[in-house]
Amino acid sequence: MQTRKGVKEYTLGVNPITVGRLPANTLSFKSDEKMSRTHFIIKPSTEGYSITDLNSANGTFVNGERITERILKEGDKIQAGQTIFIFKEK
Repeated sequence: MQTRKGVKEYTLGVNPITVGRLPANTLSFKSDEKMSRTHFIIKPSTEGYSITDLNSANGTFVNGERITERILKEGDKIQAGQTIFIFKEK
């Protein structure tokens, strides 16, 4: 993880990552009250990385569209609660 001017960068690998409010998640955002305890998961797939909403109360959005599951593409904007992520391929 790298941090610069309010931006945090996370490197994805071969292991799935979970995102949510609970400290047990790979990425924990305790202060985002609109985010579910375990909101979504990102995992490697044969096509790159996939994102799956984990029945979150407020939904997971990619480029403004509510999703249940999809393959991520360069520049996709992911929103969970009040937190926004940008997917970048290296």
